[in-house]
Amino acid sequence: MADAWTAYVPEKLLPRVFGFELLMAPYTVAHLKLSMLLQQLGYDFGKDERLRIYLTNALDELPAGQATLPFTSFIVDEGIQARAVKQDKPVMVVLGSPPYSGHSANASWKISKENGRNKKNKPLSVD
Repeated sequence: MADAWTAYVPEKLLPRVFGFELLMAPYTVAHLKLSMLLQQLGYDFGKDERLRIYLTNALDELPAGQATLPFTSFIVDEGIQARAVKQDKPVMVVLGSPPYSGHSANASWKISKENGRNKKNKPLSVD
């Protein structure tokens, strides 16, 4: 059974699970918690394996020019990998907080465009 699990995780599970997180603390906690859970279940990551959780804004693309900043290579690599997932992978389930366009500091052009297109929806309120 353990052999089946150690084959299943890298071949079937890890390639299908993605996460996008904008804030560093939840990004780190997600990596830590999921890594610990997989380890408790008997899986050890290989040298070049990783969880596909990315430090990025789920609603925006990688900003133009960001890829040229030499001192941010880790973040740029995360952004490039996240963009590839957003563009090329089918997303079956999305969990998270919806964009609060009326009250969000993360009101990107995509959110504004969607809200302008669909006037029936009122901004969500946390009250």
